[in-house]
Amino acid sequence: MTGSNGCTATELFNIINTNSNFSFNGAVLPNTSCIAPNGSIDLTLTPAGSYSFIWSSGASTEDLQNLSAGNYSVTVSDINNCALVESYSIQDILSYPIISSQVTPSSCGNSNGAIDINVIPANGNSYSWSNGSTGEDQSNLQAGNYFVTVTSLNGCMTIDTISVGNQNSIFTLTALTTPNSSCINSNGSIDLSITPSGTYSYVWSNGATTEDLQNMAAGSYTVTVTDILNCFSSDTFLVADNISIPVLSANITSANCGANNGSIDLIVNPIINTTFLWSNTGTTEDLQNIFHGSYSVIVTDTTNGCQVLDTFNVQNINNNFSISASTVPNTSCTSQTGSIDLTIAPAGTYTFIWSNGFTSEDLSALNPGSYTVTVTDNASCSSSAVFIVDNNTPITTISTGITPSTCGNNNGVIDLTINPSVGNSFLWSNGATTEDLQNLVSGIYSLTVTGSNGCTTSDTVFVPDVGSTISLSASPTANTNCVLPNGSIDLTVAPAGTYTYTWSNGFSSEDLTILSPGIYSVTVSDSNSCSSIGTYSIDDQTVFPAITDNISPSTCGQNNGQIDISITPAGNYQFIWSNGDTNEDLQNIYSGTYMVTVTGDNGCSASTTLLVQNTNSNFSISASTSDNTSCTTSNGAINLSIVPSGTYNFLWSNGATSEDLQNLPAGIYTVTVTDLSNCSTQGSYILADNVVNLIVEETITPALCGDANGRIDLNVTPPAGNNFIWSDGTTNSSLENILPGIYSVTVTGQNGCTWSSAFTMPGSEKIELDLEVDAIQTTDQFVTIKAQINVPITALDTLIWLPENLFNCPFEFCPEQTIARPSQQTEIIVMVVDTNGCMAQARLLLDDESNPQVFIPNVFSPNGDGVNDLFTIYGNKDVKEIVEMRIFDRWGNFVYMNTHFPPNEENYGWDGSFRNSNMNPDVFAYWARVQFVDGAEGFYKGDITLVR
Repeated sequence: MTGSNGCTATELFNIINTNSNFSFNGAVLPNTSCIAPNGSIDLTLTPAGSYSFIWSSGASTEDLQNLSAGNYSVTVSDINNCALVESYSIQDILSYPIISSQVTPSSCGNSNGAIDINVIPANGNSYSWSNGSTGEDQSNLQAGNYFVTVTSLNGCMTIDTISVGNQNSIFTLTALTTPNSSCINSNGSIDLSITPSGTYSYVWSNGATTEDLQNMAAGSYTVTVTDILNCFSSDTFLVADNISIPVLSANITSANCGANNGSIDLIVNPIINTTFLWSNTGTTEDLQNIFHGSYSVIVTDTTNGCQVLDTFNVQNINNNFSISASTVPNTSCTSQTGSIDLTIAPAGTYTFIWSNGFTSEDLSALNPGSYTVTVTDNASCSSSAVFIVDNNTPITTISTGITPSTCGNNNGVIDLTINPSVGNSFLWSNGATTEDLQNLVSGIYSLTVTGSNGCTTSDTVFVPDVGSTISLSASPTANTNCVLPNGSIDLTVAPAGTYTYTWSNGFSSEDLTILSPGIYSVTVSDSNSCSSIGTYSIDDQTVFPAITDNISPSTCGQNNGQIDISITPAGNYQFIWSNGDTNEDLQNIYSGTYMVTVTGDNGCSASTTLLVQNTNSNFSISASTSDNTSCTTSNGAINLSIVPSGTYNFLWSNGATSEDLQNLPAGIYTVTVTDLSNCSTQGSYILADNVVNLIVEETITPALCGDANGRIDLNVTPPAGNNFIWSDGTTNSSLENILPGIYSVTVTGQNGCTWSSAFTMPGSEKIELDLEVDAIQTTDQFVTIKAQINVPITALDTLIWLPENLFNCPFEFCPEQTIARPSQQTEIIVMVVDTNGCMAQARLLLDDESNPQVFIPNVFSPNGDGVNDLFTIYGNKDVKEIVEMRIFDRWGNFVYMNTHFPPNEENYGWDGSFRNSNMNPDVFAYWARVQFVDGAEGFYKGDITLVR
């Protein structure tokens, strides 16, 4: 309910059926076990009698035991068939072990590390380590990661990963190195020193295991030194190269005209103990009487075995004839016009080979460039020469004359001057082919000029734009009238000329008159379409009359009061009073309220309301007031005091006639007090609204893992005397053990003020894990097990397969594993923890390889997501059919049966419903009879958990 003052109140009402003559309530205990649910609902009925019970789970007992978390409703009927319905919520209050650890690292790779864990709660826990140990603490450990699963008495598990580090002892390595000085037998060495001294083993990067190295070639050598505690240290040492290699040079005499008259005079530094081997098999230091060509020599220093190889080129010199030529340059950009006219002296018979492949004496139709010719006479003497064909194509030059465009118009001009001026063609970027361009807008224009010789020249021309030269000024006159605007703008344009005017108010004259206050802009344009814009402001200088008053009160209700008003500034004014009078002042008036409107010659007016009091000099009134402080029941008060005391009549503005007023809302209250002589006086009193509104701050703890463990805490100011009503009926300031969803609350303070809001409880999905055997991939020797998880692998923090010795990746994110079939019955355990810390565990019992294989899951989730939606029985090739499968609830009630269906077919399984209604999450029992291919039968029973 919301009052006229905006205050609201909220109340909850419970409508009951008056024809029932009994009532009941339930004592609810939460589920505190992670293994076997132990929640309960204990009903108490008044009066005692004979009743029947129907629970939403299908049970018909008065009380429920061993309940999982969830909502349960019960219908209770008496012998008269009167029924009451109530719902209860079982919450999960699960205590998971809290693990802390103290780690002693191993040293130098030895198994001497230790893990000491502390668990809260400390008693009744079991432990399972990834190394197979079941003790609380671990010792004699190597460095590495260890996973521990702690299971408390209530079956709740916590998995932690603990890292054991490795500490190495410290010793230092130094070495004295000797460089290698031989090219044949390496003679470098490394003399290693270790501090402190002791017994060590050595492994060098070259495979050596001695402390020191001898006869080493130049290079880097790394050694790893290990002490008796298996601690190790590595270092790298450099053996330098300190060998002397001969340096070669030569004085070469060229051969003439292809004869064997060339020589090589070799210079060796140093020359001591050296041997020579030339590419022509010579072994002397120098070569004589050799043809032109390339000659290689290997020089060996016999002292250190070092060798050096070098190659020397003996040229052929032909000086029996001379070569000259006259060249003609190329003068065209489209065809080759260059040529070379060769002259050989003396005249004779010669052969020619040009660098462009031609063999003629002269060349024609040449491009500009360099051309080499080799000329050979009959004696096989040859000579070469290089000739240049120049490029003498004339270059076209361009000069431009530009006339800018004006004010954005297309009146620009480009006038070209071309040298040479004839025989040219033109192509502009706008597609024009004329030499000059007319009627151009401002912009960039590109040009290509092609001359009569086919040569082209390009240029770019910018045509600028010359803007407006119009200058504006104005003399605005402010508005001074409240009725008829009288502002004006007198515009001046320079230079003088013929212009058009466009004002923002639509007018087209040069000047404006009769203007109201405001901003006015004008666009002035000339005959060239150049324009200029000006903006001007008309101020508001209207003067309103100011009224002052001098009031003489009336006395005792007589019409003897008067109002004398004064107006500034001085001037002519008109007066309109609320009683119809048009004079400036009022005379002979009763007490009361009078309003006057004063209007000046400029049409500006002002109004005021004046109160003429009634002065009753016979008595005086005063009052003490109490402000309203309630949102529901007004509690303001006015206690009136009259001096002197006597008999008086009271009339309040709210119609009350008592002396004092109680239970008042905030407001203005006027009282008229009249004595026996009919003299009266008035008083007005203001009651404020001093309601203290509620300030509420919330703290939301998300609901994790699909469990009802969310919490909303409200902190209310002021903190005392507040009532709470949540959308689920809770009346505490905190809402605990809730699932994700939207929850609303109304808080009512002591003063009846309310505050309402709704909160969204965030949460993470409950992890659903199921193990199933892939019957298609499973053989007599190998079993493929799939972990069906309802969250992506990327959302997981831990995925563990146990026992770890059966699996290739027990601690990696492998959702599917293929293992050798165990030789004895083995329980497979998979544990997952997501990034929110939510955990799930599934178990699968594998028979040994000598028995037919039947696989029955222990959990399924019929939520329609396409994964693990039906419960059925799986088997290998030895299983023929499922003869019969029955499902019972925890109280033994029969809920499902199917007969004679093949294994591994989910379509024949149970979908988690009973009589076309989905069953609540719970633990159910199954019984199955299986027939094998050899005619034998097996009986199986167990429990299956339904989750949604």
